[in-house]
Amino acid sequence: MAKKSFTDIFDAARKGTVEDVRYFIEQQGVGINIEDADGWTPLDIAKGRTDSKGNEIAYYLDCAKAKGDSETAKYLDAMRTRPFTKVEQAEIDCFCKAYGNDVHAVDENSEPFLLHEAAAYWSIAVVRYLVMQGADLHAINEGFTPLMSAIAEGASDVWYYLYLESVGAKYHPEGDPHEDLIAFAKEMGNTDVAEFLTNWLDILRRMMQAKDNIRTIVDMAVNAETDSEVGKWWHESDQGILPIFESFCEFVEPTTEEIDMVRRVKEEL
Repeated sequence: MAKKSFTDIFDAARKGTVEDVRYFIEQQGVGINIEDADGWTPLDIAKGRTDSKGNEIAYYLDCAKAKGDSETAKYLDAMRTRPFTKVEQAEIDCFCKAYGNDVHAVDENSEPFLLHEAAAYWSIAVVRYLVMQGADLHAINEGFTPLMSAIAEGASDVWYYLYLESVGAKYHPEGDPHEDLIAFAKEMGNTDVAEFLTNWLDILRRMMQAKDNIRTIVDMAVNAETDSEVGKWWHESDQGILPIFESFCEFVEPTTEEIDMVRRVKEEL
């Protein structure tokens, strides 16, 4: 990954390639949201280009920005491992005393209800506790999932946590739930959730398009027939295309075929 002759990340975003922009972000530590004198970010500049290299830079920056903004993996790791405070434990004990601690308990309609109850009316500590105990994130009660209960009644930290645990902040090409969740949030009058999910879905869709475009190049590494072609595509995959493709897969659920394709390319690198 070389800097070449670009003076800064803005110059690279304006005239360079993905590799040039990656150099400044990943090796020089330049912030993704940095602004030039006119208030433009590298993403703004890349989106203003009309060539394919500009599109690739924009897709990469979208992905990098999403990872930096959400820090999904770090957030979930902390939520899954952080010990409960004394105050949180007291609230958990209060909940269990009132409802019992069988996370699979059902109501009079034989539907699971504990996680729905916690998502709607209790704190994130209780919700975390139930999820850690194995409560079903996708259980239905009166047509609602726990996430829907949180969107309808719960606090912002509760719905966001359940969203990451159940949907994963990913785009799922088959049966993606985002549009239904957006419609539900609007129906419930929760405009903040609707706006967040709408903006995030737009990013995810652009990532999916980028993943499909880059997959074509990675696929060539698998299907190249001559040694020179193989070397060319494997080199490009090793230097930049394959890592970018894999980063997209963190946000767009990869197919079994794509997982196998990446494995085969890596075996030859």
